Parts: sequence; C-alpha cells; structure tokens
Amino acid sequence: MRFLRTLGGNARKDERVHRAMAELGYEYMAHWSLLGSSTKAGQIPDKLRPGQIILFHATDDDLRKLEYVLPEAVARGYELLTLNELMGLEPNEITPLE
Repeated sequence: MRFLRTLGGNARKDERVHRAMAELGYEYMAHWSLLGSSTKAGQIPDKLRPGQIILFHATDDDLRKLEYVLPEAVARGYELLTLNELMGLEPNEITPLE
C-alpha cells in the first residue's frame, strides 16, 4: 500500500507518524476533504474542487450519497480518478480472491 490515512486524518505534522510510515513502506499520507457524515448528498457537489479527495465509508448511507454524487460530479465536468491516477502512479496490483 502506498497511501495511509491516519485516524481522523490529523497526523499531517506528526514527525513520529511520518517516520513510522516510512519504516513500513508507505509513500504518501492521504488527507481527505472534510465533509462530515451529516453532510447531505445534495450539498456535496457544490463543495467539490479539482484535486479534492473525499472519503466515503462502506455504509448504506454513504452508498446512497455516492449514487447521487458521482453522476452529478461527472455532469459538472469532473473526472473521477483513483489516488494512483491522481498522483501519476502505476495502478495497484490486483489479486483475485479464490
């Protein structure tokens, strides 16, 4: 894995965390845009900015938000990328589960 998001995303300036990440082989610390879980789906498209990373969780509520936000973002001219694409990196290796 190249990316790590620390708990709460709040270790941006913590040198201890940076050293530990480097020792474990992480290359980047990811910082997600702050949209709380209470943010309504209809509010998200107006908050989008180029290069922004928005964290969604694997919940039914966030799935419903994604079903609204993704088509709306594309309609507004945004291109949806993976973190690797955004950073100009090769795709992750994928291993199918047996």
